[in-house]
Amino acid sequence: MIELKQITKEFKVNGDTITALDDVSLTIERGEIFGIIGRSGAGKSTLIRMINLLERPTSGVVEIEGQDITLLKKKGLSTLRQRIGMIFQHYNLLKTATVEENVAIPLRLEGLGKQVIRERVDRYLQIVGLSEHRNHYPEQLSGGQKQRVAIARALAHEPDILLSDEATSALDPETTESILELLLEINRELGLTIFLITHEMEVIERICDRVAVIDRGQIVEQGHVLDVFSNPSHETTQKFLKTNLDVPEEVVSELQTRGTLVHLSFIGSQTEQAVLAQLTKRFGILPNIIGGGIKKLKAGLVGNLLVHLDGDHDQTELAVRYLKTSGVHVREVSNHATVLDRLG
Repeated sequence: MIELKQITKEFKVNGDTITALDDVSLTIERGEIFGIIGRSGAGKSTLIRMINLLERPTSGVVEIEGQDITLLKKKGLSTLRQRIGMIFQHYNLLKTATVEENVAIPLRLEGLGKQVIRERVDRYLQIVGLSEHRNHYPEQLSGGQKQRVAIARALAHEPDILLSDEATSALDPETTESILELLLEINRELGLTIFLITHEMEVIERICDRVAVIDRGQIVEQGHVLDVFSNPSHETTQKFLKTNLDVPEEVVSELQTRGTLVHLSFIGSQTEQAVLAQLTKRFGILPNIIGGGIKKLKAGLVGNLLVHLDGDHDQTELAVRYLKTSGVHVREVSNHATVLDRLG
């Protein structure tokens, strides 16, 4: 539905050229929730603003349903933007307007009739759970309620696409969970395509179908959330996931002197298999779990364990091969070329 083709965005700053996006290509399918995750300054906000052309690319193509929207004139672009709702980190509500008025104002500006406006305001306030707060002003609402008003306002145009620009980053964990559950419900019930950016891994885990990792304006890794989280290939992704579980270097060095320290990832039903118990039975290897746990993603379960394999060198090689053939992703936690590097 949405396709970004070789998007580059450059800014001029004090005579210098700053590249915010560098040859970015993405495809977002109809009805999915696609997440972009990256650190501050990585290019996330510039990227999401390409979808509705709040930022125009220096080069490249933005297509929605096969149409290159960069070629649209003012009227066509205005019509397009009515099909794309957007929610922001800081809500952007009019303080002097009630909840009902905040949702209705853009509909009035669009020139819709009073009855249509009333019906839409009623419908979307009910969807976000704020029907009883329609006459309240923003200062009377919590942060989560303000974001729900912003979501209702974005939905009132009945868009095909919903953009979320760090919509939960100013909220506490409990409120964040409620907003994410609301976005999931909107995606399921209304069939909206949701494109979001965030620096919070929990947001990606909770609601996204696919994810792309952005670093210094480039997409360094992308794919289905379950695949990326279970077997991250790029250093930036690994840092987000903390797949080394923040083990101090001195602990790694000490454990390496008497065995091999590995990070293991399990997907779905593999999280229920007693593969580690088989290492002792089959190979005489003593697996010592240093840390880890199981996370529930939208697409399923992912288990991550940091394990010290204590035993004979040759038997360790066989044990690692057994883990891999059992469908477990294995990555050594070390800077040295050891047994797992040779196994590929």
